[in-house]
Amino acid sequence: MHLAAAKLFDDENDEAVLMQEAKKYFANILTPFSGLILNKLKEVTEMGLEIDMIAPSHGIIWRKNVAGIIGKYAEWAEMKPLDKAVIVYDTMWDSTELLADQIADGLIDEGIDVKFFKQSISDRNDIITEILDTKAIIIGSPTINNVILPELVPLLEDLEGLRFKNKIGAVFGSHGWAGGATKRIAERMKAARIDLVEEPFVTKYVPEKEVLAGAYEFGRRIARAIKEANQ
Repeated sequence: MHLAAAKLFDDENDEAVLMQEAKKYFANILTPFSGLILNKLKEVTEMGLEIDMIAPSHGIIWRKNVAGIIGKYAEWAEMKPLDKAVIVYDTMWDSTELLADQIADGLIDEGIDVKFFKQSISDRNDIITEILDTKAIIIGSPTINNVILPELVPLLEDLEGLRFKNKIGAVFGSHGWAGGATKRIAERMKAARIDLVEEPFVTKYVPEKEVLAGAYEFGRRIARAIKEANQ
């Protein structure tokens, strides 16, 4: 983990903090190697070794909860998603944000755990950490110069490079004169092997009451898709 603690060992630190930092490291760096990690854990298990301590090249040393961190690595590498959605968006004049709020409400009312991020004020590493065990990734952007708001582009690069598995997705956004952003986001998500379960939800200018109601139903439909996919 990328954590420099005053105390050297796991039992001297807050376990909740350690597990979150370990999850962040795994999600942002080790995800593409999940298959190799599972194979190596299986190999070590079959050797029947008693592991007293794990001393990584950086981060704290595990001497108490060795089994716990090994178990978490196995869980994260299997990428079995929860009934959870991550919404990531950015907005210029609040129209896309209004859609994001309604989509989140639709998901929540269907019993889905939602993590909500405005990209321009969020740490991308934190977003990727939440994506690790989520089922649905929902990305929204207004259109600028017929393309995506620049703040969201690095996240799309991460999704393609990290090669997450077992994810579904959806796209939403608003535009004025002409669209383009949602189509590009959808293409990037497909390139990241994320299965889009809905056509992009798009509105022009500030969304009216009927459009916001449609965004709410969009969220509810995605929620049902999450439940069906996780059965």
